[in-house]
Amino acid sequence: MKKRNLVLGMVAFMVGGLSLTACDPVKKQEGTILTINNGSEVAHGITVDDIFNKYITKSTGISTYYNAISEVIIRASIKETPEITRDAKQRVSQAKDEAKSNAKTNGTSYDDELDKILQSNGVEDLDELQDSFVYEKLKEKARNDYFDDNGGKGTFGLLKEYINQKVPYHISHILINVSASSTDSGYKGQITESETTKLVGAVKRLARGNETFGSVAQSLSGDSSSAENFGEGDIVTVDTGYVNEFKLGLYAFDSIFNGKASNVDETRLNSIHMPTNAKDYFSSKKASKDYKIDFQEILDMEKVASKEKLPTGESININNNDATYYPRNIYFNNLFNSHQVSLITTKNKVINGVEQKAFKNADDVPALAGLLEDGEYALCTTSTSNPQPILVVRSGSGDGDSGYQGIFFIVAEKSGLIESTDSLTNYYDYTKKAEDYDKDIGTSYVNFNRQENKDYRQRASKIETAVKNYDSLIDSSIFTYYLEKGKTELNLKINDEIKVQVPKYVNGVRDGYEYLTLENAINQYLVNTRLYNEYTKQNSMEKTWNEFVDSLQVIDQNRENRLLSIGCAKAINAATSKEEIDNLIKEGGVCSVTK
Repeated sequence: MKKRNLVLGMVAFMVGGLSLTACDPVKKQEGTILTINNGSEVAHGITVDDIFNKYITKSTGISTYYNAISEVIIRASIKETPEITRDAKQRVSQAKDEAKSNAKTNGTSYDDELDKILQSNGVEDLDELQDSFVYEKLKEKARNDYFDDNGGKGTFGLLKEYINQKVPYHISHILINVSASSTDSGYKGQITESETTKLVGAVKRLARGNETFGSVAQSLSGDSSSAENFGEGDIVTVDTGYVNEFKLGLYAFDSIFNGKASNVDETRLNSIHMPTNAKDYFSSKKASKDYKIDFQEILDMEKVASKEKLPTGESININNNDATYYPRNIYFNNLFNSHQVSLITTKNKVINGVEQKAFKNADDVPALAGLLEDGEYALCTTSTSNPQPILVVRSGSGDGDSGYQGIFFIVAEKSGLIESTDSLTNYYDYTKKAEDYDKDIGTSYVNFNRQENKDYRQRASKIETAVKNYDSLIDSSIFTYYLEKGKTELNLKINDEIKVQVPKYVNGVRDGYEYLTLENAINQYLVNTRLYNEYTKQNSMEKTWNEFVDSLQVIDQNRENRLLSIGCAKAINAATSKEEIDNLIKEGGVCSVTK
């Protein structure tokens, strides 16, 4: 990993010299750069002068050649149709109308407003404007044709790349909103009686096992958009803007805690860029069993939900009636406020004579292997064929009207780390007909729930769009695809006698210049640009992980020194006088804490 980081760091330094720095000039030479022969005549070609006349004002370095050659290849590969020409002419007409309207509104001349439009499009006259619109359409068709052919990568080639790079999770969740502050530091959160009742009620309904996770979500979740879809949320990827506890909690559970973690795909594991300190941190939590929330203590929390006074009617007046000392808040902080990814566990599946059917062990749920003691169970979904652990995290975004705080109950309907590539490609297959999706409901993302045909199409389109847009450098892949295709189908040739001056690096250190053939220089530019893109994504993801782990460690320290124990909650609940309360908080008392 260290070696890989070094290589990427070197690329980050080098790529600037290959693309956009004006101090590394392209050496102008005479001659034709590229030719395309469709028989005896040269159908298309571009010279050095063409490069400098059209592109030098827009970019410098190798990108100048890349952009110019891209245009030639696209124009040669994609036929301009009457529809494309008609569309371009219509857009020119619209531009002229816009200039007239702007001139009237601004009290300026038509010519001045038209010049503004031409300049904004990087052209000098209306003919060039029309030609630029044509080229936009040609690029769009080239892109669509590329996807139709899957870039020559086979039936699910691009889908597999999306899966490996973005690590998609199909999730469902329930959000129980609480009024605890985002700044409660993991030990002093405060919730209301009604929030306590709702939180415990959600757990009890899930545990009973008489309802699906989706039906509980529909009636209780504070996330209205997912609640109406039975708890189904957006697909989580490395780019999705979910809060850290939610997204990184999922990744941490599947890569560290999950009993099937040995099945994690190495390519996808690398894509989440989990640094060593994060692996060590969560591994220590697994080793210490610090991921369990006791079900019986959740039930006990409900019993003290309304406890704010002594039997005498006096307030539980500790530290000027600090509500942190209310028993429900002590339970809340102990059970739900660590911000860790957690499981709800029990050793007793029968409560008051009623079996809690949603509690499973590793025999029922392989993901629980190694996480439970003998005779211990964890809260899971009620699926008979494929039950999943229900993960619990405390998180939020902002406070009050500007955000939310709450407890998330999360289910990975399909794990982006644990599942095999074949399993995931089949699950996210967006190419079937509607009637095929209407069979075996629940076996894929598209038919997760029985839908109308239009809904199947919408869900399939959602995946297709995600796949087509996952790669921010897709244009470079399209360029390479059409370049190689042009060599065989169009007799395309890049003049290898044209040499381009580029910076030379030895072990990441700049060492003068070297001359490469044009094609090699472009290939080097594309490779380094993609590596640099990976480098920046890796840095960003690792920074997010590090910040998350740092915040968890601060919370851990606060909880170790300041968290009131559940024993304190029980003692306060049992107290009958102010004198008893005072004794509880004295040094050495069950409610004393390190300040």
